[in-house]
Amino acid sequence: MNPNIEEFHPLNNHADVFDPHTYLQAHTPQWAQHAACKNQPHTMYPTTPTELAAALNLCAQCPVQKPCAEKGLTESHGIWGGINREPHPTQTIHKLLTQGGTWTTEQLAQQTGRTIAHTHTQLKKLAHTHPITTTTHPTTGEQTHTLN
Repeated sequence: MNPNIEEFHPLNNHADVFDPHTYLQAHTPQWAQHAACKNQPHTMYPTTPTELAAALNLCAQCPVQKPCAEKGLTESHGIWGGINREPHPTQTIHKLLTQGGTWTTEQLAQQTGRTIAHTHTQLKKLAHTHPITTTTHPTTGEQTHTLN
C-alpha cells in the first residue's frame, strides 16, 4: 500500500471495518464541528429552489459562516457560508426582473441562490445599465425592485 495513502486510510489502525465517521472527523476542520449543517451536510447541495432557500436559511443562523465561506472559495459546488458555489445559477437577477412584476430583495436572493448582500451588489451594478426602481417600505424597511 502507498505510504501516503496508508497515513490517511481509516483502516490503518488495522480495524476490520471502515468507519467513515472516524475518517471524516479526522479530516474535518475544527470550525466545521460548530456548523449549523454538521448533521445534515446533504442540505448544502440543494436541487430545488425550496431546498436552496432552506440551505441559505440554515447558513444565516450559522456561527461559523465566515470560515465556511473562505473554505467555499476552493469549492465549485454547494452552499458554503451562505454563498452558492454552483457555477451558473438557473436564474439571474436581470432575467427575473425582465419577467415583470415587483421583487423583494429576499425573493431575488432566493431565486438566484445568492445572499442578500450579493443580491444588493448585483442590483447596484445592474442599475448602472438598466432602469431599476427600488422602493423601501416605510415601516418594514423591505426593499422591492422593478425593471422599468
